[in-house]
Amino acid sequence: MSEAQSVITALAMFRSDLSRIERKVDKVLIGLGIIYQEQHEMSKELDTAISDLTAEVTNLQSVDASAIAVIKGIPKLIEDAIASAKGDDAAAVAAVRDALEKVRASDTELSAAVVANTPAAPTEPAPAPADGSTPTA
Repeated sequence: MSEAQSVITALAMFRSDLSRIERKVDKVLIGLGIIYQEQHEMSKELDTAISDLTAEVTNLQSVDASAIAVIKGIPKLIEDAIASAKGDDAAAVAAVRDALEKVRASDTELSAAVVANTPAAPTEPAPAPADGSTPTA
């Protein structure tokens, strides 16, 4: 085989190899595009979930505040009812006073239950050192 034919053969093999590499690179690029699209969709779903969760927490805080206001207002309503009874019915007034004490006890129990079942706020992890080393305790 002449030197020219050897060069032509080598170029043909190089072209074949280059075509095969280009096809593989095209497949990788398509795969990366799919991964990017899926990541983008997941990011949008996560943003929506965070937004929904934030709205729900805000709503629950509002509901909790309303419930607390109502519960704390009940003793005042009972006290006002006792005051307006003016001792007309001692048994009824005593029953209302007992009810008032039960409401106050329930308020205390509810407050204790809320405190006991509220998880502690998470602590932020220490930032990683700028030099890339592992932080020590």
